[in-house]
Amino acid sequence: MRKTILILLSILTFYGCRYNVPPSVKEALSTAEAYMEENPDSALHILQNISHPENLRSQARADYALLYTQACDKTHLLPPTDSLVQTAVNYYKKEKNSINAAKSYFYLGRLKRNLRQDTLAIKMLLTALKKMPKNNKSKLLMQIYFDLGAIYKKQNLYNKAMDMYRECYAVTKALDDSSLLFFPCRELAQTHLLKHKSDSALSYYQQALTISQKFQNNYWEANILNDISKVYLHEGDTLKANNTIDFAIRKDSSATNISLKGQLLYYGNQMDSARFYLKKSCLSGNLYSKTTGYLYLYKVEKKAGNHSAAYAYNDSFNIYRDSIIKIQQHQKIEELSTQYALAIQRKEIEAENRNIYYVITICLIVLLLGAFAVCQYLKKRKKDKELKQEKLNSLDQTQTISTFLKEKVGEEIQLPETATKFKQDILRNGIRAFRASQWGKNLETVEKTIVPGNYIKLSEQESLYKELKLHFNDFIACLNQIYPDMSKEDIYFCILSALKYKSRTIVYCMKTPAGALRTRKSRLKKNMAEETFRIIFNK
Repeated sequence: MRKTILILLSILTFYGCRYNVPPSVKEALSTAEAYMEENPDSALHILQNISHPENLRSQARADYALLYTQACDKTHLLPPTDSLVQTAVNYYKKEKNSINAAKSYFYLGRLKRNLRQDTLAIKMLLTALKKMPKNNKSKLLMQIYFDLGAIYKKQNLYNKAMDMYRECYAVTKALDDSSLLFFPCRELAQTHLLKHKSDSALSYYQQALTISQKFQNNYWEANILNDISKVYLHEGDTLKANNTIDFAIRKDSSATNISLKGQLLYYGNQMDSARFYLKKSCLSGNLYSKTTGYLYLYKVEKKAGNHSAAYAYNDSFNIYRDSIIKIQQHQKIEELSTQYALAIQRKEIEAENRNIYYVITICLIVLLLGAFAVCQYLKKRKKDKELKQEKLNSLDQTQTISTFLKEKVGEEIQLPETATKFKQDILRNGIRAFRASQWGKNLETVEKTIVPGNYIKLSEQESLYKELKLHFNDFIACLNQIYPDMSKEDIYFCILSALKYKSRTIVYCMKTPAGALRTRKSRLKKNMAEETFRIIFNK
């Protein structure tokens, strides 16, 4: 009898606690999801008409939160709070290989990105990647990679950004809508440009241009042509830049294109035409184009000696520049206000769980102390290992140099004085021979006329490297003997530095940015014997 009563109580409890979603709510959620991609405004309107959404429970509450956040994102509105999408995250976070789980983390990441909390945004987006079903090539996966690429690019992590945009490109190629390839192509081009790889950037811009022409999207085409024109301007090819921006204006005579045309004409010293286009850009409603237009009109009139007009344009430029600053400050205040409201909400939640946080804090302190102790131990162990390895390397290099000198001279040599003199002699012989060669004379001429941003042609670079190898063969063999892992580019950098060429000449010859060469030199200093480094770099 007692057992029967317990069974009946369990059944009553189950049915009493079970929540049934009203049919009208089910239909509204289903309809909103169907409208989401094509008509997000309609989807948002349907969700806003659901009465008392706070009474929804379980999956219905999570689905409502996810759909509402998605609709706000697609209509460029901020959701009421980040706790809304957090409801969906909390419900779906335990699911693996789940679209809804991935979507929840993705939109939470989007929200964090809009609030400029990039670290949290990356964490959420990477979690969204882990939650995605395997081999699911969907638009959602494309968007996750795209957003990760955008954040990494903003943080100047261009290699990571490139990896994400390549993944985005690969996923997009598998989708039915090939027009979406426009977006990763353009971002890949811009990232290549930030890495000073103009040729690769132009290649991806060309792909994006082809897509925009295929789908007859004049707005896309004009934007890409504007980007390409800027690349040509950066490379100093004003003729191509002018022709390209002319094509862009034919497709879309926007203020941005008109303004760039005026700038190009200014750089081409065509002042009357520059005035025409810059004045036209100042008539637009685009605040940034107006500001740029007035700035260049000031430059035009100043160059022409019309000081009164120049001062008038400079005043206008200052007014619009101040307007931009005020708008940016207002946006910053709005962001801070939103973050402040979210912070208050979080504090209220934290107050409810304070005791748990105290325990977690204590545990974390213990873990950090343990981690610190382990790190100190590993650091000491690593240092001891490096010291031991340094001694072994020193002995090994001494023996290597002795063997090499014995092969060259024919007898045992006492180190280190004779080894140093030997390296200095073969380096001087190479320098003397190369300076007398045709390539040496060519570089002396080039050094006087190099323009920043210009690089040697690939065929000429190969010829130069062959000439260097011919005259510095013994020195290269010596470096290879001592440092077998040293790359060919490192060796030629050492030789060009020993020749005492200026930094811009080495940049020209190696087709490498100056910053990368400074990093290379710093790395060589760490991995090279002090005496050898001094001989090469005259330090």
